[in-house]
Amino acid sequence: FDETLIAGEEPELCRRILADGQSILHVDLPMTLHDLAITRFSQYWKRATRAGHAYAEVSARFANTANPFWTAEVRRNRSRALTFLMLFLVTFLGSLSAHSILPALIALALFAALTLRTAWKARWKSSTALTLLLYAAHSHLQQIPIAYGQASFYQSRHHGRRVALVEYKRT
Repeated sequence: FDETLIAGEEPELCRRILADGQSILHVDLPMTLHDLAITRFSQYWKRATRAGHAYAEVSARFANTANPFWTAEVRRNRSRALTFLMLFLVTFLGSLSAHSILPALIALALFAALTLRTAWKARWKSSTALTLLLYAAHSHLQQIPIAYGQASFYQSRHHGRRVALVEYKRT
């Protein structure tokens, strides 16, 4: 593993192995259990921003190669986060200035439609409707801290700084 990465070490290592012409064998059996130990929102936020940082850093490493990696995901994360933030701002500012709930209702309807679409597409993950709806809502809302982590990576790189390990399990 590359010790300079704060996250995304395994996909980055696999990418280098494949680029070297080697093969990766996958054993289709559980080999470990992850204990995220997340009990507070601040831990969740740190973990999601760390994931965004990993997407951006690993993507940047492979950007100018024959096989770019995570480039589409970085772009998609950024555009989704900006869309949600714009939607929030339009809703919030529209509700303040017009003293109307119409912008909020439109934004809520758009988010509900997007959530339902994602839940439908993810139905292979669970047979429980509530689980699918929660998964779908979360998959969209998490784009905001992920984009924040990406922006933090690009800002640090621009200023010539390296980000230290983002530990989300600390108290």
